[in-house]
Amino acid sequence: QAGYRFALLLDQDSLPTDTMVVELTHGLLAFENVILSCPVVVDVDAKGNPGLGLSPKFSRVDFAITSGSMLYLKHMTEVGLFEEKLFIDCVDTEFCLRVRALKYSIVKCHRAVLYHCLGAMKEVAFGGFKVFPTNHPPLRRYYKMRNRVFVWKRYFFTYKVMVMKNIIRSLCDVFEILFFEKDSFSKIKYILLGLKDGLLNKYGKL
Repeated sequence: QAGYRFALLLDQDSLPTDTMVVELTHGLLAFENVILSCPVVVDVDAKGNPGLGLSPKFSRVDFAITSGSMLYLKHMTEVGLFEEKLFIDCVDTEFCLRVRALKYSIVKCHRAVLYHCLGAMKEVAFGGFKVFPTNHPPLRRYYKMRNRVFVWKRYFFTYKVMVMKNIIRSLCDVFEILFFEKDSFSKIKYILLGLKDGLLNKYGKL
């Protein structure tokens, strides 16, 4: 309504590089029916060059995190705003699925970089494999599980494979919590509460 074409979304713990915004606008105009462009996301604690200048300059992707994304506002009337029932987790996942269902595209800009805090993730060696527990607190586990259930129910018949992969990912999260994270029983308790509230369509802040 104010005449703006694009909107940039940022979290408080994100740091865009000087050229990120320009590259994201180029991404929105690179193809037809692009509603969202996103940068390469690098851990804020990472060192060195994140790989700028890689070819191709743009690529279509299925998902993007909210922070660092740029929206093409002319398409938002059809697509709609972010789902307000969701709090913290899966907001971006749900939006991206809705975008794809409406045949819009998401473009990743390989020359745009966002430094972002990726949480307390730590690498753990386990039987020759590398495991990356996120160490989210119990309350965050609640929202993640509850909102995942929301996405599963809404998109199961449209994206069965994605939903099944996400269910398996949730089971892997439980395994990682039990064996590699502190306060595991409290976290599992909140996961079960989130599962119950998701199935019962109970949303809002806990």
